[in-house]
Amino acid sequence: MIESQRHSYHLVDPSPWPISGSLGALATTVGGVMYMHSFQGGATLLSLGLIFILYTMFVWWRDVLRESTLEGHHTKVVQLGLRYGFILFIVSEVMFFFAFFWAFFHSSLAPTVEIGGIWPPKGIWVLDPWEIPFLNTLILLSSGAAVTWAHHAILAGKEKRAVYALVATVLLALVFTGFQGMEYYQAPFTISDSIYGSTFYLATGFHGFHVIIGTLFLIICGIRQYLGHLTKEHHVGFEAAAWYWHFVDVERISGLRNESSKTKRTGLFQRITAAFPLPLIIIYKKVSSTFLLNLSVFWHINEGIEEIMADHVHQEMTRNWILVYLRLFLLIVVGYHSPGWIGAARKTHVFESSQKI
Repeated sequence: MIESQRHSYHLVDPSPWPISGSLGALATTVGGVMYMHSFQGGATLLSLGLIFILYTMFVWWRDVLRESTLEGHHTKVVQLGLRYGFILFIVSEVMFFFAFFWAFFHSSLAPTVEIGGIWPPKGIWVLDPWEIPFLNTLILLSSGAAVTWAHHAILAGKEKRAVYALVATVLLALVFTGFQGMEYYQAPFTISDSIYGSTFYLATGFHGFHVIIGTLFLIICGIRQYLGHLTKEHHVGFEAAAWYWHFVDVERISGLRNESSKTKRTGLFQRITAAFPLPLIIIYKKVSSTFLLNLSVFWHINEGIEEIMADHVHQEMTRNWILVYLRLFLLIVVGYHSPGWIGAARKTHVFESSQKI
């Protein structure tokens, strides 16, 4: 006889996966140490441990999805517990990267005599942060906007739009990973080149690893969304993926070192004033309905952006990609906040509402 459950918690059934995961982790650790010290069989043990861990992760999460989707064990209280647990996991990740930033700032703010008393250390040719790093930051932030679009689509009950947004997020993430691989390939220093190489590759390497994990996370969410697992009332798995992805975005911004070059005086007025109209447009949400005035505002800001990019970004391909992103954003902002566009949007909304009635 099955007894009725008198509480809203989920008491899980006995599972073999914790012990199998522990054995896989033990084999991976011992195998890694043996491989690094050239012991016979170290590579084999390391490979077996990794395969065991990956298999355990797959079947364990498969069971969690079954308990949630098919068996209905994830009540509101259980969902809240899962959210709290994932928030604590992200806090632990913040502490993990804080250690790398601490190492970087400790070495850069007070360079020791062993590295020549300067930062970057003597003999290190650093990457220009205004080229591939800046472009990659824009790409990753765009993917963060796409995953937010997916979240709003799920909350609105628009399944297809959510799938499209997740596909866009994953594509941008793959482009980011490709550019980071190209950046590593072209870097003029290695991880063994003083403290600069160590902190650079550890911080950016672990960030890239987190991007790959987040991409896999979002791919699984996209498949689940396509299969109809996620609803506007129950999508904790997607929320965890979105939080993780936003953490990766913040981590990227924190790690981007801003090394601006000397600014030329030519067109200085245009550079300074180019930044003023955009926040005013966003704050007042109003641009003149006159087409020529809107066009002149767009042209003025666009020219200022081109001047700034010409000063700081020297690779033509990278500069063109950045300009495409910024122009598109600028065009959307200027167009959306113009009365004509807003009026058209309101008329469309009223028409759609009347059609529904």
